[in-house]
Amino acid sequence: MLSVRTKLMIRIAVMLMAALFCDCGAGHAEEPLSAFELFKSRCLTKGPNFARTASIARARGWRPLPFDLVISLAPMENADLAEGWMIGHRGNSQWQAILVTRATVSGNAVESCTVAASGVDSAVFERDFFNLTDAEPVREEHWRTHVHKLFTLNSAGRREMIILTLPVEPVGRDPLVASVVAEAQWEN
Repeated sequence: MLSVRTKLMIRIAVMLMAALFCDCGAGHAEEPLSAFELFKSRCLTKGPNFARTASIARARGWRPLPFDLVISLAPMENADLAEGWMIGHRGNSQWQAILVTRATVSGNAVESCTVAASGVDSAVFERDFFNLTDAEPVREEHWRTHVHKLFTLNSAGRREMIILTLPVEPVGRDPLVASVVAEAQWEN
């Protein structure tokens, strides 16, 4: 019998593949960065920012993802706002998506930024993550097909949670989900 998490990962993969072939808007696909470069530039370096990411998505014409898919990938439950976009894909096995959420947690505004991708060398992604940051491991949950890793990171004076969902046995063309969750910061 499959675990709830395994069923969720299978459902996410199927829904993302369906999103590739749906008419999700009039946007154009751009040549995607590597999954790590996308995560670093849009989520990690400046932290999650709902408004900034949504503005970039509109300006670049990224194709919106179905709302139920965005919610299933979001690292926070009960988001006040959630949007996601397919950024690009190369064939049936390589795609990238990004999503952002805003929620209220214990009275604080919190935002998240998530990159989901397939066809990624997840071992290289994780190595690049550790080469760039001094993230501290908090917890790991091992499932039959994947491992869910939680880290904390102090970046630009604020504490961030990083969540990586990677395959248990990487093969070099893996699916992965990487998220940053942090207290919202408002730009002037």
